[in-house]
Amino acid sequence: MIAIMRHLKRANVDYGKSIMKDTGIPLGSVVQLLEQLEKLGLVNRIDKPVLKNTYAKFKRKHEVRKHHIYYGLSRNGELILRELDKSLPNLYVELILSDAELSMIWFRFINGSSTSSDLSILQGMGLIDDDGDLTEMGKMVRDRLIQHHDFKQPRQ
Repeated sequence: MIAIMRHLKRANVDYGKSIMKDTGIPLGSVVQLLEQLEKLGLVNRIDKPVLKNTYAKFKRKHEVRKHHIYYGLSRNGELILRELDKSLPNLYVELILSDAELSMIWFRFINGSSTSSDLSILQGMGLIDDDGDLTEMGKMVRDRLIQHHDFKQPRQ
């Protein structure tokens, strides 16, 4: 759900297939998640017959006639996403500090000796992208771990 909400934050409005391409979530799951998010009041259906690319940021043409169901992040969705962005890095830091295995995975990544399993775990957590680079969340976690005075490299 969070990946879809983040996508809609960047795109402003978008439809299921486009969200699928960006997030890698299967289309059926995207549609189900959008419906759940709409029921929760975190996204809204967009009822405009024509969308301008100034409103739909990922659209290339100046105006797009709607042939899909478009969704946008609601005010409540934006507030929840903002709160998550504030608290999630701290939660990740606590998790990494308290879990010896995850701590080792993080250190192997930082030292460039990650296994494919390590990368998969970090990617699933949203800390790295498909190319193995730190995401914005990963950078915030890294910076907070560097500032954390108790965080030392574990012994192998």
